[in-house]
Amino acid sequence: TRLFQLVEGMKSSSSIDPSEIMDLLQWVPSYKKEMRARLGVEVEQRFPQQLLGSSGGEAVMRAQYVEMLTKKLDKWCTNLLLMETAPWFDVEGEQKPPDESRQGLLLSHAPKNLFQMLHSQVDVAFQGGHGVKFVIDLLDACSNTLLQFVSGLREGLERARRTFISDGGQPTNAPRPEYL
Repeated sequence: TRLFQLVEGMKSSSSIDPSEIMDLLQWVPSYKKEMRARLGVEVEQRFPQQLLGSSGGEAVMRAQYVEMLTKKLDKWCTNLLLMETAPWFDVEGEQKPPDESRQGLLLSHAPKNLFQMLHSQVDVAFQGGHGVKFVIDLLDACSNTLLQFVSGLREGLERARRTFISDGGQPTNAPRPEYL
């Protein structure tokens, strides 16, 4: 019963983190396996539901994980877009130009960083046998984040075009970073 109280306290905590939810969801099967191997005790099938709440407790925890992760991905994407586009308009601050390709094109590391974040979530989705719905929900959250990034980048580029290029296609007098 102490274990159940500990888990209930963790679940009801407002400061629980998605990684803690995943740790809990991954711990239950390993606990059952360990009990079987070390003590020869067969933990009944309902154990995860008893531990994680009413029947469907694991599903509730997975849904909570996806919800919290979606908020984190949204925040990470927003910050990534801000870090990517803010220097285009900041002529007062330090003007460190982005890397350039051999062809002289400006390079961005934001897409690479975004895909690394999303890749780690896809790894989580496919590890641990959490079921097809969980995988689909996580992939959906990742694809929505990708769409959010593309949309935000498009908006930033459109803002830069309106700021630095007139309707007639000529450069405006707006101050711009030297590398633009």
